[in-house]
Amino acid sequence: GHDDMGNWQIWRNGRWLSRDSTGYAQTLAGFAGSGTVETTHPLAHNSLLVNQRGYALGERNGRPIVKRIHSGTHFSFGAVDITPPFRNNLIQYPHPERENAEAVRVEREYLFIRPLETMLVFDRVLSATTGAPKTFLAHFERQPVADGTNSWLAVNGDQALRVTTLLPADPVHRVITEGGVIGQY
Repeated sequence: GHDDMGNWQIWRNGRWLSRDSTGYAQTLAGFAGSGTVETTHPLAHNSLLVNQRGYALGERNGRPIVKRIHSGTHFSFGAVDITPPFRNNLIQYPHPERENAEAVRVEREYLFIRPLETMLVFDRVLSATTGAPKTFLAHFERQPVADGTNSWLAVNGDQALRVTTLLPADPVHRVITEGGVIGQY
């Protein structure tokens, strides 16, 4: 059971532009480079954290719910409610210490525009506490470099991925060397 609900990866022309830090029983750097976590942890995936925490540990309220999915000649679209995996307050034996109570509502939408080779990821997050941090995770095989105010460029061979944050206007960016046998950036 990898905790990778809502995860995304990009493979293009034989190169990973972004992928999880996959492994079994390996560790990598913890949140903001502090401590370590196992590769089953949400930090090892291109996932989402609410108040520095991912999905509930152990039993969860349910699986993600695909709300909409559509594909056409010029685009692909998916909308997924990933709230149930963050919570475990509706199960038979709840463990409040294992759930992410800050995650009141978490929805992730993907829109891939084929002619532009552009993927937009919209995260709609409602937290229990105003101002609780939301963290968008993206992993790269090669170290990304700043490429503008809210933009990072990751090059892998002859392929490149530019990640641009549209909102919030003044985000905090961190590039963490994950370390270990399977670590990336």
